[in-house]
Amino acid sequence: MFTYPTTTEFAPNKTCLRIMKQLHGYFSATKKGWAHISQAWLMEQLEKYEKQTVPSSTLNYNLRILEDHGFIQRQKRHIRDNATGQIIFRPSMYKITSKLRKFFSKLAGYFKRCGWTPTLRQLGNGFTAAVGLVTNRKEAFDEYRRQTRARGSG
Repeated sequence: MFTYPTTTEFAPNKTCLRIMKQLHGYFSATKKGWAHISQAWLMEQLEKYEKQTVPSSTLNYNLRILEDHGFIQRQKRHIRDNATGQIIFRPSMYKITSKLRKFFSKLAGYFKRCGWTPTLRQLGNGFTAAVGLVTNRKEAFDEYRRQTRARGSG
């Protein structure tokens, strides 16, 4: 079985991050620790809120990455028809993990320390929070470099 190389911190790709946001948002809204979620619903939510169309193979690939890294737990619920022998696909059961909650609480803590709380639309457009009046990635990177140089020379 293939295992992903361990790193000090998981850096999700854009699709993984978008899936994580959808699942975390769903679990936060429903206040439940588990849910039966179909691939079609998840793809529909990604297209509706993230403006990203994802084929089912890419969705499964990214869900597998999240599962291997411990961000979600899922249990496939497919059954086989006794009469015909064909597989009947049913929505999988997803469980939220503490690792997913911690990921988003760290992200929220970072934004709070920066003094700026971006909206979901701003996050979707690629805005990055940083100290001061920074509103886009270039300004955030410049501010980060300035702070790094200030710490190094102090």
